[in-house]
Formats: sequence, structure tokens, C-alpha cells
Amino acid sequence: MKQWFEMTIVTAFISVMTLAFSASGAVVAYWDFSSDSNGVTDVSGNCHSLTNSGVVISNGVAVFNGSQTNFSTVSKLDLTGNNNLTVEFFMRSTSTNKGMLIEQTNPYWQNTGAFMVDVNETGTGTVMGGFCTLAAGTKLNLDISPTNSASDGFWHHVAIVFDKAKTGADRSMLYVDRIAQGTYLTYTNDTNSTVFCNSTLFIGSRGNSDMKFRGELDDVRVSNTALTTNQFLQARSTGTPPVVAYWRFDDGAGLTDSSGNGNTLAGSGVVFTGGVARFSGTHTFNTASALNLTAYTNLTVEFFMRSSAATSSAMILVEQTNPFFSNPGAFIATLNEGSVAGQMMGGFCTATGTKLNLDMTAANAGADGQWHHVAIVYDKTKTGTDRSMYYLDGVAQGVYLTWTDGSDAAFRNATLYVGSRGNGSMKYIGEMDDLRITGAALQPGQFLKAPSTEIPRVVAYWPFSHQHPLADATGNGHALSNTGVTFADDAAVFDGTHTAFSTKPWTLNLRPYSALTIEYFVRTTATNVMEALEHSANFTALRGGFVAVFNEANRGQIESGFSMPGPASYNIDSTPSNAILDGAWHHVALVYDPTQSGEDRVRFYLDHIQQGKRTATWNSDADTFFLNDTLYIGSRANSSSKFGGALDDIKITGAVLTPAEFMEKRTYTGGTILRMW
Repeated sequence: MKQWFEMTIVTAFISVMTLAFSASGAVVAYWDFSSDSNGVTDVSGNCHSLTNSGVVISNGVAVFNGSQTNFSTVSKLDLTGNNNLTVEFFMRSTSTNKGMLIEQTNPYWQNTGAFMVDVNETGTGTVMGGFCTLAAGTKLNLDISPTNSASDGFWHHVAIVFDKAKTGADRSMLYVDRIAQGTYLTYTNDTNSTVFCNSTLFIGSRGNSDMKFRGELDDVRVSNTALTTNQFLQARSTGTPPVVAYWRFDDGAGLTDSSGNGNTLAGSGVVFTGGVARFSGTHTFNTASALNLTAYTNLTVEFFMRSSAATSSAMILVEQTNPFFSNPGAFIATLNEGSVAGQMMGGFCTATGTKLNLDMTAANAGADGQWHHVAIVYDKTKTGTDRSMYYLDGVAQGVYLTWTDGSDAAFRNATLYVGSRGNGSMKYIGEMDDLRITGAALQPGQFLKAPSTEIPRVVAYWPFSHQHPLADATGNGHALSNTGVTFADDAAVFDGTHTAFSTKPWTLNLRPYSALTIEYFVRTTATNVMEALEHSANFTALRGGFVAVFNEANRGQIESGFSMPGPASYNIDSTPSNAILDGAWHHVALVYDPTQSGEDRVRFYLDHIQQGKRTATWNSDADTFFLNDTLYIGSRANSSSKFGGALDDIKITGAVLTPAEFMEKRTYTGGTILRMW
């Protein structure tokens, strides 16, 4: 049975739960309507999923018949941290009825920072759009196209751009087919600093209730920069992006290109087992013929890798041509770059004269024995550092070198080397899977999610055995580091003053998993605010992290759950007060189930009994990606909220477990006394 608890809580600004979220990256949300059959996936990787009732998705296009009941963001779309904004999409219609194409909040004109674009409001085929600069007195900045601009049955690109660096009518601009439109209303008090909204985004109607659009929409993208016309989406994403080559490294077909384009590999010394390519450092491995990429404007190179070769020797994962830096249009991805163990680098050579665009990870990012997804993306619609992007586990990495004059070299028709520089040096030691090259600039939500080989169901398990108290019993290599935590009776004992207990210097990579169960045993009588577990240094700022906090709102209360995309957006459950202050051992479990919604997407159990919400607002229905980050045990980032008590048998499983599958008792050879349930 489920236990429910309702309380009225005033939470301090310094609460563990309530640190501010700051958005990063130019693309805030992007619905291409090609990545799933219901059109709800945000391919930006920021997990701003849509709800869909009545909108048909056909051939990668959202089709509106004027009767749809719901097409909007599941959670609020938070744009408050941004100074500039671009909202763009493609539309096609023959209808002359008034239709709302897109609107944030309902109605936009009463909400400072909100925006809208509609069609046919003041005449057949007119497109009108812009921003509410100041709600008091309906201070609007709107532009409008001439009549017969849009309802002609042809595809049109539409964009609204807010640029705070500009003044007057130029601050808010509407573009139709990349041409700036005329002013309809302009509030020109440029001293007002418009703050964008944190509210629901509606697509195809006003508040899912009226002005329902009849026609088609595609590629709705929101960017937190004031894009120029040459940075707009250049074409619709019609269907699946073109896969140029895809090597799955399946047993018996390790050299085969499964894309069907015949880009067969050749070489020796690479072993294919378990659907994975294994490199020993004595191999040769490359495309049998030149890999011709000259026909493509944009490019994504991605793969999974796993290595424990944390050495000072740089290793090449992939490189087209030899060497890439002398060949404009070529690319590279490396491990242990700069003689720094686990540091990774990747990018492109843009032009002659060693004009490079390279990004780099931190140290210890890639040689930890875990599977990691690597992607390098070249997008010629972007400028500066965003033109070439390097992602590790779906997260953009920092800039190392960028040549930014905007020149572009054509991609190359040249040999692709895998695991070495021209088969002669910098040879990789480790594993690789699912090397895929796509002739498009993919968004993180379009990357391969998990390697096609089987990944461990149990990710990590620390039983704190007295022989090896810091060891990961799964064999997956997630050993803990420790300063100040002692061990007794095969349990970890915390006195509230320890300085470190975590997976550092390595991370715990949960990115490949869609579901998760975290369970452990706990015993405590402490009443101070403290953390048992937190994935990342601040799960609030890094969406997709999880936490278990004790005594924050009430003595003896555990709050545990996940942070979701959006501002102060969580799915967190809570025990009642005084649930765990009896000094007895208790079993705790946190479950993330993507097949469920609302209250049951995240489930929290104490002694096998499901708990309820402390507050109804902590019940986000959004989806999220899990993190590749440090797991901290017994504190927030080894610095605060330090735990006092004992923990045992911390186990993380990449699946949804039921209470019948939870651990029943501690792995203590001397016997275990458990509270009965």
C-alpha cells in the first residue's frame, strides 16, 4: 500500500533542494517530429517533452486538423535565464481560419517576456508574431507579414527574434522565409529589461482551447541567442538523417558497414567479441577504401568507447586522413590527450594553415573502464565555437582551440583510421562499439543512447566487505575513494566529520540507462540536515541527478528523488517524520520508471513500502537523461550536509525493480538485525 503525507512547508533559500537552475547551450528545445511516432521528443537533449492528444505525426511532420486537444510542453519551459531568444519553425497551410502557431503562456499579452506567432489574424495569409515586453498596459512588440504570405499550401520558414542589444522596432523581429517583416505594434521604451517566461509552451492552439491551427508544422526550435538569418534552420528535417556509415562490430560481421553503403573496414589485430571491437595496441584498422564525405554539408561522428588505459600516452580513437591537422575538412577524436590521463579531445580541421576547431574534456573523463558515448558535430549554420562541438555522454565539452573566421572546408574523401594514426602510432587500447557517421548535425537527443552490446544490469554495488570495503563487487570498476569514513560489521560508519567518500576521481556513468533503481540500508539517530547519496555535486543544477536528504523539513524524514528539466522541477517522495531515528537498520529504495507518469514515474520505498509526496509541486512528469558524474556518499560534494550514521549495501541497478526484487538483508556475515515490515 502507498503512504501519503501532506504538509505545508516554508523552505529556506539555502535549502539543499532549492538551488537555482541555469540553462546552458544555444538550443533550449527542438522538436523535429521525426524522432518518435508521437512527435513528443525534444532532440536538443534538454528533455522538454511534449504531450500530444490529437496531433497526427506523418512523415516527420506535425499535422493539425483544428480539433487537437493538447500539444504543449509537459512541464514549464523555463526561459528566464536568457537575454536573447529565437523561436523558429516551418509551417504549411491552406486554411484561412485564425490559428495560433505557437504561444508561451495563455494569453501571452498579459505575461511579460511571453511570445506568440499566429496566422490569418488580421487578414488571409498574414503571419503575426513577437513578444510582450511589459505586461502592465499590454506593451507589445509585434510584426506582421502582408496578406497572402502563408496560407498558400507551400512550406514557409517563420522566426521571431528578440535581441536586447538592439533598440526600438529592431529589438523584436519577425521573419518569414528569412525576410524581416513590417511593424504592427512596437513598445519602444528600451530601458525596460524584459525577462522571458517560465511557463507552458503551446503549439498549434491558444492554451489548448481555441485558435486551433489547421495545417502542418515542422522543426520547432527555441534558441537562447538572437540568431541571424543565415543561422536559421535551412531546411526541414525530412525523415531520418542520412547515415553514411555504421559499424556495429557484431560477431562474425565486425568489418561490415550496416548502413548498406559498402564502407567496409579492413585490418588486423582487432578482436570482435560480444558485439564489441577490442583493441590491444598492436592493430591496424581503417576503411578498405576512401570514405567519401564530400557530399555532406554537416556531419556527426559518434561511437561508444571503454578503456582503462589511463596513461600519459595519447591514443587516437578515430581520425580521417593522416594527420587530420594538415587536411582541411578532416576530423579526430583522442584519448589521454596532452599526456593527461583520461582527457579526451575531438573536432575538425577547418582550413589550411592548421585552422582547428577542437574541444576537450577534463582529466579522468574517459579511461575509467566505463562505456562512454563520444560525438563530434559540425554544423555550418553555426558560428564561432558552436560550429564544431564535442560531446561526452551527451554533454557539450569545453573549447580547446577554435578558429572562428567562418571559413569552411569541404569534408574529405579519404581513409578513416580507427584506433591509430595512420595505423602507425598512437594506438588505442580498449574497446569500441557502434561507430556511426551521419551526414547531418545531430542534436544530443538524436545520438545513439546505448551501445548495442549488452551493458551491465547492475551498474555498481558496494557491500563494504571487510576484506575490500571500497571495492565495487560488480566487477565494473567503480571503486570508492575515502578519507574519514570507517568500517565496522561490514558497514560504512560516518561520524559527520569525514572529508571524502565518493567515486572520485572517476565518475559513475548512468547515461546509457533509461530506468534506474538505487537501494541501500541505513541506520541513524542523527537529526541534522544531511545527505546519504547525491549523483553530482548539485543535482538541482545538473538535471537528471538524484539525491537522498535526511532531516531537511522534519526530524527523521527522508526525501529522495530526481531533478527534472525546468526550474525547480523535481519528482521527489518523502517518508513521514521520525521514520528512521530508531537506530535500527532500514532498507531504502528509489526507482525511476520511464513507463509510468506522474507520481509513479519516481517511486520511493522505506522498508519495501512505497512513500508519498511531501509537497504536490515536487511531481514533475517530464522525462530526463541520467548523468555521467561523481556519486557522493554521505555528503554534498564532500563538503557539506555530512551524514552521521551507517550505510550498507549500496546497489545501483539500471532497471526498474519491484519490492519483491529488492535486497532482503545486509551482507553481514555476523548476522543482521532488521526492522520488521
